[in-house]
Amino acid sequence: MNIDSGIDGDTAKSDHSGNIGKIEMSADSSHNTITDIHSSVTTDRETNSVSQKCHTLELTWDYTSVQHAQVVRLAVEQEVGEIDDARSCAQVENNGTTVTVNIAAADLIALRAGANTWTRFVAVAEQLFNSADDLKLE
Repeated sequence: MNIDSGIDGDTAKSDHSGNIGKIEMSADSSHNTITDIHSSVTTDRETNSVSQKCHTLELTWDYTSVQHAQVVRLAVEQEVGEIDDARSCAQVENNGTTVTVNIAAADLIALRAGANTWTRFVAVAEQLFNSADDLKLE
């Protein structure tokens, strides 16, 4: 089953319950994996109450160095809270050579928009990191 996440070449496997499994994508400088797409009730961390953001998505990128992962995380995490709205929000983390973006959304359209936005942010951060590396080599 192919899904339209706005990212060309994505393929998802679905079981008969409608849950979508793992999606693998390749990027120029890293390996990008959407590890989990599911619908569930999430808790609002500020008020500890159940919110309307019932769809979640976890995107992970693996890099060859801790420095590369940290630079990408620092570049994109400043957008957390800046583009959040009533329909979606995101959180950015990094653990060693892995950067993770967790997106929660009220509906699948907002989830797809969030996935496209955060994937684009990470792609731009990677391009800038690679450009800086190229300048060092010259």
